[in-house]
Amino acid sequence: MTTSLFARLARRVDPQGYRVSRREVLRGSAALAAGLLLSGPLSGVARGASLLSGRSGGKGKRVIVVGAGLAGLSAAYELISVGYDVTVIEARGRIGGRTLTYRDFCPGKVVEAGGEFIGSNHPAWQAYAKKFGLTMRPVAESEDLSSPIVIDGRELSNADAERLYEEMERTLRTMNTQALMTNAVEPWKTARANELDRVTLAQWLDSQEMSDLGRRMLRVSLEADNGQALERSSQLAMLAVVKGGGVENYWKHSEDFRCAEGNQTLSTKLAEAIGPQRLITGVSVARIDVSTDKPFVITKAGQRMEADDVVLAAPPSTWELISFGPPEVRTAVLSARPQMGTSFKVMASVPTAVWAAEKKSGDVLSDGPINLTWDATAGQAGGGAVLTGFSGGPNTSALMGAPAGQRMSAGLSALSMLHPGLTKEKVAARFLAWPDDAWARAGYSFPAPGQLTSPGAKALLAGLGPRENDARLHFAGEHVCYGFVGYMEGALQSGMEIAQRLAVRDGVVGV
Repeated sequence: MTTSLFARLARRVDPQGYRVSRREVLRGSAALAAGLLLSGPLSGVARGASLLSGRSGGKGKRVIVVGAGLAGLSAAYELISVGYDVTVIEARGRIGGRTLTYRDFCPGKVVEAGGEFIGSNHPAWQAYAKKFGLTMRPVAESEDLSSPIVIDGRELSNADAERLYEEMERTLRTMNTQALMTNAVEPWKTARANELDRVTLAQWLDSQEMSDLGRRMLRVSLEADNGQALERSSQLAMLAVVKGGGVENYWKHSEDFRCAEGNQTLSTKLAEAIGPQRLITGVSVARIDVSTDKPFVITKAGQRMEADDVVLAAPPSTWELISFGPPEVRTAVLSARPQMGTSFKVMASVPTAVWAAEKKSGDVLSDGPINLTWDATAGQAGGGAVLTGFSGGPNTSALMGAPAGQRMSAGLSALSMLHPGLTKEKVAARFLAWPDDAWARAGYSFPAPGQLTSPGAKALLAGLGPRENDARLHFAGEHVCYGFVGYMEGALQSGMEIAQRLAVRDGVVGV
């Protein structure tokens, strides 16, 4: 997901209060991390001097993980830490999934083409960053530079922006009150879950007392963040995400940082700890079969690999490329697929940050073909800068509907409408849309109305197997972590949760 309108307004209207609350949220995340990790000192589980020392805690059980994004790698890393024999299979020739760090686009700078922002309220990311020595770089806060909100081509005044912030704060307070009573892990256990799951966010927004401007900008912001039209978005799903992110902290602190070394570096660190002998790249899986107590995977090249459990950590949009057995499991898997959204980034690399010369931070929110822009290299030393433009949900159609060869130029044109100084610079550009990626085929998930109370949502969390209550096929990814759908945090937590569940089932750790 992206930097939200409310967070931007909070930094603009009350920068000091924003900084103080960010520090408080970080302290809370450090405490939460203790319950997430099987590995390392933060878990409280006794272990030897070497994390991956090959000890026999996993009782010789073998696990195959399909997908080497953050979810698959975190599951593998945590399982290996308590003695499981794990093999990770990745279809791409690289690791990282929908995180992708460019190091060659703007010399000396790291630029995120995929998942970008990390929250103070993201304990898994924060814990792994500490474990692997990665640095959190705060999102730049430039009180002297403007962050325009543009609607119908007109920039809102500071007074209008402050009124918009106050109106949104009042409106979101009603959602926060409901979120407090929501079960973010198993949303279907929330009181009135069936009713809430069938209410769309469009219906919820229509029921709020707001100005036309407030209603319009909240729609733009939510659709961009969630990658879906409000008419196709469940209110229960939104409540679960708000609860998972810490209610009020969700709106203010879900995108406070970037990883200074690049987000893909976390995948590299996890992979190095897992070990190259356990990681297979450039190989796709053709079949997953859990008909018996010894599930097996068959690669596209025909290699058969057996295990005690299989973790499917590939995006749901790719599941149709895999054959599942037995037939009832295939039916269950395909019917459980959550709704996936659409998003893109257009990135412009320039010799100087021309937006700064215009007294702008790079942050713009708009109802045009590009919803959000930001300085992707803010806080990084050296010359050169990159401006990123992002859109999600139905607003992507303006550029995604263009022929593939014209999207980049159309994206640059749209960026230049928001940042006219770009037209005076020598610009190198890249356009990345995850729906065009063969092994992603979508942006990120956000549940449709009715999905969270369906049998499929429960199956994704509990897993599937040859018998009831005997799951051998497990699911990991942001789409399974209902409190953090769409975030890298959701991917990491889902992998950790799988490891915890298997370790408890097998008596490796206590409940």
